[in-house]
Amino acid sequence: MKDEHTVRVLCASFEVSRSGYYDWCRAAGPRAAATQEFQAEVMRIHAESDGTYGSPRVTHALRRAGRKVGHNRVARVLRECGLQGRAQPAARFAGTGRAQSGVGDGHHLRGDRGRLVVPGRSP
Repeated sequence: MKDEHTVRVLCASFEVSRSGYYDWCRAAGPRAAATQEFQAEVMRIHAESDGTYGSPRVTHALRRAGRKVGHNRVARVLRECGLQGRAQPAARFAGTGRAQSGVGDGHHLRGDRGRLVVPGRSP
């Protein structure tokens, strides 16, 4: 049908815009299907991480799975899907010094007879 009539005539007869027709042609191609498949894979990896993976980790996971992808493409797909990784909370370490933990190297725990005094234990 396209060989017999111009795109302008066909679009007018079906009452669609030409830009809409060309968008439909582009969306129906194999590249669009591959993009949707890639998008689904990125969303799956993000969901499996409970939403904690951002673009660097998703990129790393895809590369481990054998896909050749770039960081920017993964970041764009995450942004288009409205997904974002969560930052891990900063690690908090308990103090290890004598002032923080109450225990040091033991030199301050020497009793009057030179024996080690352990707090909470009777001699």
